[in-house]
Amino acid sequence: MSELAGEWQVDGECGAEILELKADGNYTYTIAFSDGERVTDTGRWTVTPKRELLEGAHIQLQNALEPCPPSGENSGRSHRVDRQLETVWEWGRPMLSFNPDLEGFTRTR
Repeated sequence: MSELAGEWQVDGECGAEILELKADGNYTYTIAFSDGERVTDTGRWTVTPKRELLEGAHIQLQNALEPCPPSGENSGRSHRVDRQLETVWEWGRPMLSFNPDLEGFTRTR
């Protein structure tokens, strides 16, 4: 967990998403929507080590707020899910992937 702790960011369809993973198992997730609204959520996260050669460790954000729907619009109807991320190594840097078709979170600090 301490190796993954830090701040991660991805710029998506609806704005900038910032995820701070803390070594004590807590996280803070913030999304700054393109329309200027900002939403912040906190919770617990866990990590499951990789089990196969070509896969990364899996991170689970427990009961996480998912305010950015796939359409990219702030619908105002956020819901909670156990959000899954996978650690991957792309272009010489670690990333937290949530969708293989989109760029994942990159470490900012």
